[in-house]
Amino acid sequence: MLYEMSNKSLTGIDRTSFHEQGVLEADLQEALREHPEIIEQGLLVIADEFTDWEDAWRYIDLLCIDSSARLVVVELKRGDGVHMELQAIRYAAMLANSTTQRIIAGHAEYLRVKGISGTAEERIRNHLRLAADDELSIATERPRIILVSEDFNREITTSVLWLNEMGLDIRCVRARAYRHQGKLLLDIDQVIPLPEAEDYLVTARSREQETRAAEANQAPERVPDASEFMESISELPEESQSRFDQLLAFVKRLESSGLVRFVSYRYKRGGAGLQLLMPKHGTHLSIVGSDNGRPFVYLYQPYFDRYAPGHSETLWEKFDVEPRDKPDAWLYDTFSEDALDALFYAYRTANEG
Repeated sequence: MLYEMSNKSLTGIDRTSFHEQGVLEADLQEALREHPEIIEQGLLVIADEFTDWEDAWRYIDLLCIDSSARLVVVELKRGDGVHMELQAIRYAAMLANSTTQRIIAGHAEYLRVKGISGTAEERIRNHLRLAADDELSIATERPRIILVSEDFNREITTSVLWLNEMGLDIRCVRARAYRHQGKLLLDIDQVIPLPEAEDYLVTARSREQETRAAEANQAPERVPDASEFMESISELPEESQSRFDQLLAFVKRLESSGLVRFVSYRYKRGGAGLQLLMPKHGTHLSIVGSDNGRPFVYLYQPYFDRYAPGHSETLWEKFDVEPRDKPDAWLYDTFSEDALDALFYAYRTANEG
């Protein structure tokens, strides 16, 4: 309930509904498109009614990226938003196989239609505060989700809380309408997770990171290895583990060769990744890992062009990446031995150069 305070007295402001006021979902979408900071600070709208798949009648209300370069699916509904979480999850899954270049192209089309000046890549780089020679890489594989609705029934809140426990990042933002002195007022507040709880979680994570850093300082000789990645693969169902034999053998080959060092990170429910760092250059050429039980290799062509010239075309051919001028690629499931050999020799050339 909102109140007007005047002369030490309080007067209640009547709550209304978007339906009663003739506000359509399209109206709400347009307002939030122009002011995405209302639902979360640091959002850049990439497109509205975004669609980039075969069944093009499905579209995302607002597609954004946050300040850490993660995709954010924003789904809007009047009323109690029944089933909106399922719809948003479907969109996030459809985006997970997208690429940085496809997102840039989608933003370019949005700018063209809206008549907004500037290039898509420049706008995204400015938003992320990247220098001209910094790599632009948008994290498409695990999009975040923000649900915006007048209300959330118990089915949605229960589902969202459980899905967040399983490792997804879903927020529920409630938008309520009030009528006061002939004006339509909008009250926006995040209900899941509660801001107070979110601050607590961030603090807890920071303390955990500080503890790990302290432990690392006590043992400076310790070199990051592939142990966390191996452990996360062992937690997958038995029928999925065999799919990683080839990738695990490749990881062990890299580790024993001394061509790379590993920075390990883990996700819940079996997802994991290893960022492969070249000791000589202090940068990465690729990432290997798993996503929902599927092995993957991520390749970033500009690094190969810079540190292993002459290998990019071979890699793209061996990994069967189309088109050839594509700057990055997420590749899933099985890989030919020739492709992994080509990746190994690209690393060796990079470290020798």
